[in-house]
Order: sequence, then C-alpha cells, then structure tokens
Amino acid sequence: MLLANWSDYLIVIVAVCSLLTLKINLYFKLLSCYLFVLSALTMATVITANYQINNFYLYHAIGFVELVFVFLLYRCLELSTSWNVLFIATFIIYSVDSCYLIGNHIQEINSVGHAVTMLFTIGLGMQFIWKLYREEKVEYLGHFSYFYISAGQTLFASGAFFGYLLIARISDEKVPDENFYHS
Repeated sequence: MLLANWSDYLIVIVAVCSLLTLKINLYFKLLSCYLFVLSALTMATVITANYQINNFYLYHAIGFVELVFVFLLYRCLELSTSWNVLFIATFIIYSVDSCYLIGNHIQEINSVGHAVTMLFTIGLGMQFIWKLYREEKVEYLGHFSYFYISAGQTLFASGAFFGYLLIARISDEKVPDENFYHS
C-alpha cells in the first residue's frame, strides 16, 4: 500500500521536473501538459479516496486523458496517418463503455475501455520503435530521448493492460466492502 500511495505523489514531482527540461518543440510541451493534467487527476483520486468519496468517474477521465495525449505525442513523432482511424475507433469504444458504466450508475473502473486504450498505446509504441529501426536515422538510441519516453510508455501500457484484465476478472466476483476501506 505504501508503494501505491507514493507512486500517486511521484507523478507530481515528474510533472514539475518536466518544466525544467522543457524544450521548445511541440512534443515536450504536450508531454508537460499531459503530466500536469494526469497529476491533477491523480491527486484528485487520492483526495477523494482518502475521504471515501466515489471517484470512479475520475478514472474514466484519466483514461480519456491518456488516450488523447498519448496519441497526440505519437502524432508529433510523425507516425503514419493510418493510426488516426484506430484512434477514432479506440476513442469510440472507450466513450461507449464509459458512458454505459456512468449512465447505469455502475461503480467500477472501466477495465474494458482501459485495456483497449493500453493495447492502442502498445501498438503506437511498437510502431514508433519499428519506425526508428526502419529509417535508421538514429545512430545511438541512448542519446535519443524520444526512444526512452516511448519505451517507458510502452512498458507502462503493457503492465497496465494486464492489470486492467486482472481488474476485469476480479470485478466479476463479489468483493467484500472491507477491501475498499484501508486504515
């Protein structure tokens, strides 16, 4: 639990540090905006959870933020335009799933929508890495900051994808209420 709590606060530090290394180009400006919006939503989930206020709607918002910003970040890296159609399809799937859950007052994390979003993110990351190898413009990946960001995002999405699948499996079962109230 301690690690989970600290990770929620660390995103704020990463967001602030992103301002220190802010470059002029659009990619890094978008990355900083993404981190600040994500840190604000994450802090809101922490605060509402501490006061035992329903915050599932915030997790739906986080999914939208991740989907839109990650797509915009990869569009800055000039991936093929065929990803636009996949983005629209993923956005529609996520929107329909979230609207269904919110509209029916179902209080659960949008694990299906998040899983689809993470698959989309994994695909974008793999496509970018494939583009780097195919074009051979980068001689040493160790000096290419976009590679580190993309690899980190792809690894995060891979872990989150399996996490959301696990959440979907766990949420199929009745979970006792005391599991949600830690002291």
